Amino acid sequence: MRRGHRPPPATAPASSARLAPLQGSSGGADAPRPDEIRDAVRATLLEGAGLYRTRTGLERAIARLEALAQAVGAGLAMRTPRDRLRALEAQNMVKTGLHVARSALARTESRGAHQRTDHAARDDARWLRHVIVEAGSSRIAIQ
Repeated sequence: MRRGHRPPPATAPASSARLAPLQGSSGGADAPRPDEIRDAVRATLLEGAGLYRTRTGLERAIARLEALAQAVGAGLAMRTPRDRLRALEAQNMVKTGLHVARSALARTESRGAHQRTDHAARDDARWLRHVIVEAGSSRIAIQ
């Protein structure tokens, strides 16, 4: 990108279309705020998919993240313009967290700083590969 050149801003219809599914309960008293979703994703990943991982912890993290995805899909409380941006960020954090946790669950070895305490050894013969996650899917491919 050229210095000083900025991409054109998103058009209002495009931005509105991305936000529409997140506004199901916009302003509702029982709908979670985007910041609550963000905090829950961070806590879930830290606990279940942190440096030391187990199958059980990863499965719990995935279940919690799936519940958060349902909450986001039902609509978030958006009371301020900042909440609209945070809603998109929260949605992306949930999706990314699910991809991370599912990939970690699929990899039955320890590699680098992340340790599977139930699979402590490194296994280059089976796992010196890439883990590919398809956007919009829970499919994971090992290549």
